[in-house]
Amino acid sequence: MPAYQFDELRANEYWLADVNLLWRIANLVPVRNQELYAGFGLQAAGLYERVDLVPDGEIYSASLTVAGPTPVGTFTLGIAGSSDSWGFWLSLGRPVGTGSILNDPLFR
Repeated sequence: MPAYQFDELRANEYWLADVNLLWRIANLVPVRNQELYAGFGLQAAGLYERVDLVPDGEIYSASLTVAGPTPVGTFTLGIAGSSDSWGFWLSLGRPVGTGSILNDPLFR
């Protein structure tokens, strides 16, 4: 859930639904097929047997993102909100598993 911090929601049982739509908003370098995207997402989760002393139930959130290529990797800028929390993020570079020891078949 992008509106919450990592490990903020803790439960023994849960379900999660996530829908994201992306739109191409600019063609940066046509020859290299590099484009800028904007996205919108809706998320829902059901949390049961919570370990953080919060009542069980469902939570919902929405998110907006902008993403595109840079010389050092993909950047992503986003914001998300729910009824009781919100989050903002900026990421730059390749995913952790790309070009690292995690590419080794032993870790897959």
